[in-house]
Amino acid sequence: MAFFTSLQSVALLLSMVVPGYILRKTNMLNSGAAEPMVTLLLYVCLPFMTFSSIMKKQYESGFLGAMGIALALSFILLIGMYFFSRLLFSFMKESAQKRILVASGYMSNCGFMGIPLLRALFPGDSEPIVYAAIFTAVYNLLSWTLGIYAISGKKEYIDLKHGVANPPTLALLVALPLFFLSLRPPPQVMAIVDFLGEMTSPLSMIIIGLRLAEIRFGDLFNSPLVYAASAARLVLVPLCSFGILLLWKFFLPLGGQLSLTLLVIMAMPVGTNVILMAEMFGGDKPNAVKCILLSSLLSVITVPLVMLLGRWV
Repeated sequence: MAFFTSLQSVALLLSMVVPGYILRKTNMLNSGAAEPMVTLLLYVCLPFMTFSSIMKKQYESGFLGAMGIALALSFILLIGMYFFSRLLFSFMKESAQKRILVASGYMSNCGFMGIPLLRALFPGDSEPIVYAAIFTAVYNLLSWTLGIYAISGKKEYIDLKHGVANPPTLALLVALPLFFLSLRPPPQVMAIVDFLGEMTSPLSMIIIGLRLAEIRFGDLFNSPLVYAASAARLVLVPLCSFGILLLWKFFLPLGGQLSLTLLVIMAMPVGTNVILMAEMFGGDKPNAVKCILLSSLLSVITVPLVMLLGRWV
């Protein structure tokens, strides 16, 4: 995909942070406004987008193998990047800050930003969204296990139930049998599903805008370690993922659309799950917010650059 096409798509998507930023800065929305929006996004918009995307794809026998490869590669990439992130920050003493930096290198905004971006990059094509939904299901499973452990440092907080029983994953599990049986809900039902799913992109960006408005802009740029975490998330992790995809392709066939989808997903900025889990398990919340926002801003530049590698995968 052309560099300027992807640059425009990323920039247009991130421009949606402006309404949230203005509404919060002018106190038209208060400091607690983001929480119900996150709930709406997690429990309504993302599940409906997942379901809608799968329903728009026609089942083909060869596609089942591609879905299996997407599942296997999602586990390989995510687990590999977890240990890679731990290695990057192994020079630091154990602390809440170190744990947030490790989590920021491993946990991406694959659902809230990755799926909307793929919809912008591949308009009218549901196949990348199906791959992204599979990746997101694996990501959710590992977020509630390795992710919680990375942030809290305590194994007793690991919650496998939430890794499986979360709305986007449940939507995937409901949609897959219908997909394989070539069954579709009535058009009237799908129209509602589509409308709710389309809310994902603007709502997710508005939430980031609200978060951005709650910290001093200069604070994003005064921490070398936050830069390091952002560089790990936006540059080193995608480059390592690119190497893994090339290695896989050398031994086994890998469709170009699947490999490009995974490369885009792995290039996403730090995930909003980092701040949510930091709040739940006593993590380093200030640095979590900084990593999320700084990496989101820098992704306007880095994601299009990473996508230049797509021609080789």
